[in-house]
Amino acid sequence: MEEPATRTSWQNLPITNPKRIEIDLHFTNKQYSQIKKGLIPEQMEDKWFIFYEKGWLYFHRSWTGIGIYKARLIKEKGGYYINEFWAENNPEIRENRNDDHDRDIFYLLVAWGLLEIDVRGFYSEQQIKEQMDTVNTWSIFGRMYFTPDLFEHDTTSTPAKKEASTKQQLILGAIVGDIIGSVFEWHNVKTTDFQLFTEKTDYTDDSVLTIATIDSILHGIDYTTAYQTYGRKFPNRGYGGYFRSWIRSDYPKPYNSYGNGSAMRVSPVGWAYNTIEEVLHQAKRSAEVTHNHPEGIKGAQATAAAVFLARTGSSKAEIKKYIQDAFGYDLERRIDDIRHVYTFNETCQQTVPEAILAFLESEDYESAIRLAISIGGDSDTVACITGGIAEAFYREIPEWIVEKALGLLSSEIIKLVEEFSMKYRRFKYNKHDEEL
Repeated sequence: MEEPATRTSWQNLPITNPKRIEIDLHFTNKQYSQIKKGLIPEQMEDKWFIFYEKGWLYFHRSWTGIGIYKARLIKEKGGYYINEFWAENNPEIRENRNDDHDRDIFYLLVAWGLLEIDVRGFYSEQQIKEQMDTVNTWSIFGRMYFTPDLFEHDTTSTPAKKEASTKQQLILGAIVGDIIGSVFEWHNVKTTDFQLFTEKTDYTDDSVLTIATIDSILHGIDYTTAYQTYGRKFPNRGYGGYFRSWIRSDYPKPYNSYGNGSAMRVSPVGWAYNTIEEVLHQAKRSAEVTHNHPEGIKGAQATAAAVFLARTGSSKAEIKKYIQDAFGYDLERRIDDIRHVYTFNETCQQTVPEAILAFLESEDYESAIRLAISIGGDSDTVACITGGIAEAFYREIPEWIVEKALGLLSSEIIKLVEEFSMKYRRFKYNKHDEEL
């Protein structure tokens, strides 16, 4: 059995001028055990020495022993988390970098270096092409980054390898739900047994405005500007009448709507903010530029809250209780009972609870989408809301479904999804994972 790295395994020097940087990484118990093994250099091309000691993880450059990062792993229900790390900030030791740059390096070292999750696709898209050249990347990561078969000797099947596909790391749950539901909005099916993709399958306004929310969060664009910009850029995607007029207005004002448009575009908020208070605040802001009716705001907040709770590890029972207590939605019904009486409805009051129920009864992402569409009604939006929550909870979408959906999206949309996923998915694994 390979011995774990310890302080005495390699030369190491302490960080002299630490700078605190916030981050949000969550790990299962099995991932924690893997992290504790650390990383010992085996040849000159290995640029890092990483070891674990008394709850702390230390990252050192292998050639010099200089300490670059350190982070404390904190125990939580079902696993461990890192919410901050320290970086060497002495300009005489290393060139000063901004916090986002250090987060990216820290993330890749943990993901690829310690957990064998190949997230290099995200990093190369955002850093290699836009900020760094190949030589610089080699100097930072060495063969860790450029050797695709570095872990080829390990043929065991692990949760890490299930997530090794870059495409499965993309935050696409709401968009995929919308895409699958697109053909059923005006041709309802009252069964879970249907073909997920057809020749007419396409993305709708739900996806466009979800992307607008992503762009707003990533680049500090106010919600009004983002929604108007994307509504104009992607016309004829199924927008409601009031919203179409709002898109074209030179002086856009909210129109007291309680339609489900506020809920279908809000899922990125549940990924991007770190407390339930922030999530509720941002969900309200995203809704009220158009949907300023209390029910419109409530629908957006309930959806974003469910995504946040799902991706931060709450159980289905905990999510259900929170939504019922905070928003008063009736979640005591069953999809089988709803299906035969449900009719087309575009209000938050009669789509958001049903979408959450479909998630609560599901067994995985695909079954959640099938349940959502099976009730009929505004199928693309119900599935969009359900899909955002289900992805956050189950952590993955079947790869073949992701492939099909990506084939329908423009490169512009995919690039934004990649950028958002790189920044916000990280290791936000659910604490309700089974113990392995």
